[in-house]
Amino acid sequence: MLNDKLIRLINQQEKFISGAENDLLDGLTRIERKVFKRVKEQLNQMNKEGGSYTFDDSNVDLVNELDQIMIDEIQNSSYPGDVRDYLQNFDTVTDYQADLHSQLNQISPDELRNLVDPFKRQIVDDTLSGLTGSGVATEFVEPVRQELFKNIVAGANSSDVEKILRQMIEGDASKQGGLQRYVGQVTRDSLNQYEGQVNAKITDQFGLDAFEYVGSLIEDSRSQCVHWVNKRVLLMEELPQLISNAYSNGQGMIPGTNAKNFAVFRGGYNCRHSAIPFKMTEAEKKRYNEQQQEETKEEPTPDLADNLAGETRAQRELRLTYGESKLRPNNLEGENVPDQVFILSDNGKNRITKAKSWYQPQDKTVRVALKGRRYGSGNATGRQKVIVHEFGHRTHFEKGFFTYDKSAPKHRAAWEKSRDMIKDRIKKDDVFRREMSSFRSFQTKYFEKFKDKGFTQKEIAEMCGAFADTVEAATAGSYGYGHGRKYFTYRGGVMQPFEWFAHASENYFVGNPVFQDAFPELYDQMNDYFSKEVIMKSESLKPFIK
Repeated sequence: MLNDKLIRLINQQEKFISGAENDLLDGLTRIERKVFKRVKEQLNQMNKEGGSYTFDDSNVDLVNELDQIMIDEIQNSSYPGDVRDYLQNFDTVTDYQADLHSQLNQISPDELRNLVDPFKRQIVDDTLSGLTGSGVATEFVEPVRQELFKNIVAGANSSDVEKILRQMIEGDASKQGGLQRYVGQVTRDSLNQYEGQVNAKITDQFGLDAFEYVGSLIEDSRSQCVHWVNKRVLLMEELPQLISNAYSNGQGMIPGTNAKNFAVFRGGYNCRHSAIPFKMTEAEKKRYNEQQQEETKEEPTPDLADNLAGETRAQRELRLTYGESKLRPNNLEGENVPDQVFILSDNGKNRITKAKSWYQPQDKTVRVALKGRRYGSGNATGRQKVIVHEFGHRTHFEKGFFTYDKSAPKHRAAWEKSRDMIKDRIKKDDVFRREMSSFRSFQTKYFEKFKDKGFTQKEIAEMCGAFADTVEAATAGSYGYGHGRKYFTYRGGVMQPFEWFAHASENYFVGNPVFQDAFPELYDQMNDYFSKEVIMKSESLKPFIK
């Protein structure tokens, strides 16, 4: 099984793969802007009448030239060279795998390379084709031309057409640009599935009988991945049932996933986790069976108030009510979330989903993934936290504390103070810095520390994740774990205070003993801010202040 040294090696590989993808994607924003500039030049040559492009032969010819114009702009950019650099990363992943399996499974590096080189060449060729071949034209270029032609035929306003094409090419606050989106799909699967192919080949060649399922968890990790990471060891004989359960109750599984190709496809499309094969010893099998028996004895979740170290800040400061406000949504009855969460956001409009949770400013609706396995049995605290978190996003958007365009000065100052506290501790505290570089070790620490405090492992994992995501927001993805570096560096880091505010909302209304234990000064600072600048200044909550 994996020791601490090998876990660090796997974490290094995970960061390397993520970094390789980011290195390629980071240059695409500039390229997309240049592509749109050329498209706009083409639009400026088109005939217009009454504010709309005319449907005539001249305009049709200009539209049909778009494909080659966009492809030429991409080919004349840094993109071809960036792709060549990206393909070199397959050799580095091979080196990581050789190092790992020489120690874990006593497979010599030369033996491993001879085993994987034939299919590595094919995967590299396929990736090159995906990044530079017809895929770019089919998925990025042609849709732009088709959209323009459709709007010309429909007589759409030229300004509206330009906005639509800009969004398709460059993206906006809600989605990536078209080239980034397509390239990201290719790169997310290529290196990860290559690593999986190596593990699958080794499993078959050497008759290995178990996997350790490893990797970081983020807020929207699929429920099957959360379960398998927490379970850690997956026996080969268990895989058919585990995979069947994932198809029935999970999300995003790749059709055709089975025990033989599990190491390749793992938790589904774009899965970043690793299934590391090994041979279980008799002693390991005995320990595993004993652990399984212990987990079946897990007690039901106690009431939230019994779990927390003292009252939450909301319980101390507010007269909390449940089910007395008309803003409380009927579909969230019984979730033990106080009415004041919905009163503060001035809206209880929501939808219960299965896969992801988010707030949509455009339709002012909160989505909470309570139907997914992540928030199923044994995670009552997690259900409360995700509801409060997403309604927290509604609050900061609708009250103007933090939006895509601006932030209120006092709220911004509190966020910056939290950010500086986190960065200062990372700089000065070696232990904390190491913990925030390895979410698994941080989570394992609190599984052990809080095992007798009445929490389930799911609840402890949720609390660890909320804290680590706050750290990641403050460091733009350099430390901690959660939404990911791309999310927190989007548009100059606009999302960072959004997540900080939502976690502050969780801390105030639900509490987080892990957060409180790991960084008590930060926990208090965020609670003080939320109390002073949000709760006490809310006219709608004044009747409830004690």
